Amino acid sequence: MVSLQAPARLRRRHWLIITLFVVVGLVNSLDRATLSIANPLIRHDLGISAGQMGLLLSAFLWAYAWTQLPLGLVMDRVVPRRMLGGAVLFWSAVQGLAGLAGGFGQLFTLRLALGIGEAPQVPTCAKIIRSWFGPRDRGLPTAMFTGSFQVATAIAAPLLTWLMLAFGWRMMFVIMGVAGLVSGSLWFAFYRDPQAVALSEAEQTYLRDGKPAVAPHLMTVARWSRLLTLRTTWGVLLGFIGYNYLDAIYRYWLPGYLEIEHHLSIALTGAIATIPLTSAIVGSLCGGLFADFLARRGFSPMASGRIPCIVGTVALALATIALVSVGTLPAAVLCLSVATWGGHMSGSSAWVLVTAAAPQDSIGSLGGMHNWVGSTAGAISAVVTGFIVQATGSFFFALMTGLAVAITAALVYIFVPKNPIDPSQLEAALTPRL
Repeated sequence: MVSLQAPARLRRRHWLIITLFVVVGLVNSLDRATLSIANPLIRHDLGISAGQMGLLLSAFLWAYAWTQLPLGLVMDRVVPRRMLGGAVLFWSAVQGLAGLAGGFGQLFTLRLALGIGEAPQVPTCAKIIRSWFGPRDRGLPTAMFTGSFQVATAIAAPLLTWLMLAFGWRMMFVIMGVAGLVSGSLWFAFYRDPQAVALSEAEQTYLRDGKPAVAPHLMTVARWSRLLTLRTTWGVLLGFIGYNYLDAIYRYWLPGYLEIEHHLSIALTGAIATIPLTSAIVGSLCGGLFADFLARRGFSPMASGRIPCIVGTVALALATIALVSVGTLPAAVLCLSVATWGGHMSGSSAWVLVTAAAPQDSIGSLGGMHNWVGSTAGAISAVVTGFIVQATGSFFFALMTGLAVAITAALVYIFVPKNPIDPSQLEAALTPRL
């Protein structure tokens, strides 16, 4: 009987990869936050209006989201070491150059470039996890790289504010750019793709999950298009849309919710908001660990990814129902914490589901689609929520809209993406399989 335990040498490599994921993830998320932190000083120094600042803040989001789709084709044709390492060096150089920007036009161009540069990170990490980790071990590395984003969110304000006050906003950008260049250099120094390593027979068997070796296919536009005709693809994507829409309300509007619904001061809002943000970190870890727990007890890779998605999305929805029903601040903070915990449990395990659903030679393409729908849903949610709150003076209808989308997502996760994509499906005729 084949043992699917990772050999000792692979386990050591696993922890090296996880460490590199966390380092790159922290730099990635901190880079995104620099403009928000430096917002007042940049507007003052460069004479940028509030409307122009809004355009600058949105430039990253739209560039990041819309790069995902064409990038999938590239990610399945370029080895992850070059893909992610090159991306880190590119976005870090862009980040450093932002410290030299002399006006709106230059900053806008650099924010677009930053979004393009950071786009490969999450799908490439998913591809690496599929390459280096067996089905029973994919939850933890997924939780660690998604959790690193939440850690960065929690520390961004105090860390970046200190850098800005100590060295100025321009040097803050330069310092973060240098930090990124260092992390990219570490990536190239220590990470290797499986095909570049002399693996033992036991290691190869583990990475294949005991199955025979299968020759990879070159990703083409036709194969990429066929992904969009498959039931599993749509189940993975639609579920992620629903989670992201409701979670984005908490992600982007948490301070606004506390100020409008509970009349908190800005200072108190910042202190209270750290509680749900911390809960989000725990949720990311729980999602990955829960997926590994299920996989090690005989659940299929698809079920191991789906079940935490369902549990997390349901918890997110139930906490939202409770949130609109409570009146006290402590009860609201508890509901917010459960909501962010459940949301990020679902978000973390959704990437485990991607690694289970896609063949190895198509995971970059599915991951790119996955990241695109999630980012787009979040951006739409942020805008729609703002208009609803503006029109009603309350978050009630905005949260109810998100609740309906999240419940739909839970139902999709339950009933639609049950089986992994068979590679032969990508070679079949282009016919719908919904």
